[in-house]
Amino acid sequence: MGPLLTVKWGQEPSTEPTLGTELARLDHTNAVEAVAFSPDSAQIATVSEGSAWVHALAADLVVEQALARMTRNLTPEEWQRYFPEEPRRRTHPGLP
Repeated sequence: MGPLLTVKWGQEPSTEPTLGTELARLDHTNAVEAVAFSPDSAQIATVSEGSAWVHALAADLVVEQALARMTRNLTPEEWQRYFPEEPRRRTHPGLP
């Protein structure tokens, strides 16, 4: 059997029931009316209040989409907040 999906509306994260760890957080302000996976399971589409959203699930797609949206690197304060144990480095080599 493959991974299980739980969908919750509100602030609760989606978790894999046997591990209890968050797999993904797909924020919606309204109830999700429909969900569909891409054939390769790399993306998930959701519909809420007449709007459709496509979310990347595969790690390489998530990184690719994040890099495409970045306009700057993390500030020292942001780096400390999110990566306190890691030495600071550029999160996107092509940006200031």
